[in-house]
Amino acid sequence: MPRAGLDQQIVLQAAAEIVDQHGWETLTLALLAQKLGIRTPSLYNHVNGLPGLRHKLAIYGMQQLKEALTNAAIGQSNPSSTVNRHFWAYRKSRIP
Repeated sequence: MPRAGLDQQIVLQAAAEIVDQHGWETLTLALLAQKLGIRTPSLYNHVNGLPGLRHKLAIYGMQQLKEALTNAAIGQSNPSSTVNRHFWAYRKSRIP
């Protein structure tokens, strides 16, 4: 049974923080469990192993990008130019 208060969103946010700070290749279930203060097997209540975590994390990243670009374009007279500018700013902030 999953720990109260721990859900997939929290797991993905913690995984994203690890990747943002240390790089994609450093992400392990053990490191993520340590960050969350749980035992590694508990993560299997939320993700299907490391491949499942990476897949969900990629989708999470795309959702974050979509949200950022959508918010940037709202109310702009030239949404295409705004989205392009914000896409490159987002990319630079996420990829060293």
